Amino acid sequence: MNAALRKKFGVVKGEPFKAHVAFDPVTGNIGLARPGEVNVGDNVAPATFDRNRYYAGARGFMTRHKPKLGKYVYIERQNNWYAFRHMETEAPTPHADIVPPRKKNRRKKADDPAE
Repeated sequence: MNAALRKKFGVVKGEPFKAHVAFDPVTGNIGLARPGEVNVGDNVAPATFDRNRYYAGARGFMTRHKPKLGKYVYIERQNNWYAFRHMETEAPTPHADIVPPRKKNRRKKADDPAE
């Protein structure tokens, strides 16, 4: 988690913190919210982010939801959820699906009659 988002969340430097992580399968957005600021079921446990690098384990989240891999950018805060959209969805790379043709590497042969 970057410094700007830690500041928005009110994270104390050097202290671990918790946040709920959600996925919207319709939009592909990922949401983050502080416990107590959003209504979630009692059986939903927030992710714990460590105090050194502010990382959280995401294996279960990734396996369960299969979000698109890559960089996500902040788009909005709504109902105390911080929403993030995949960078390519936010600003698609032009012609990302077009693969340039390969150049033919033709070697000259000594006995080539075309020459």
